[in-house]
Amino acid sequence: MRKEKYSFDELLKSQNGKPRIPLKPTKPGKKRTIEDAFFISDNYEEDHDLNYAYMVYILGLENVVEHIPFSREEIIQALLNGDRFLKSLDLDFWTLATGINVSEDRPPEIFNDWFFELISRYDPTIEVVSPAQIICTLKIAAKMWVQDEMDWRIMTGVKNTDSTV
Repeated sequence: MRKEKYSFDELLKSQNGKPRIPLKPTKPGKKRTIEDAFFISDNYEEDHDLNYAYMVYILGLENVVEHIPFSREEIIQALLNGDRFLKSLDLDFWTLATGINVSEDRPPEIFNDWFFELISRYDPTIEVVSPAQIICTLKIAAKMWVQDEMDWRIMTGVKNTDSTV
């Protein structure tokens, strides 16, 4: 895992000040994927969060956040409890939020195409998306959504702002 912290302002802008668009050509005979359209690093393991954060940046955090199946407070509490990957938040809810009905006994069925509509605004040629990629996008968006609040709580030592607790 990389140790340096990324400055998204610097990272996401090219020299002319416009967002970097990492459109990679699709290899002949292959279907266009999320990796082709959005990922700015070919080192998927080390730069997983960076690639998905860039995708959220391009799609618009506000557009993705409305599909996160948990409240800000639930996400903050999971992170404050050391759950970096948000695994303590029920996977069934993340899966339902993808808009894809995944079952072992039948092919996946799209019941809400919000994600496909969103990515097609950026690159209408994408043909392959997995539920896992949508979950990664949602989880990274969740972390981005609560980052300012997390920074403030860590700085001030406040653990919970919910007055009912």
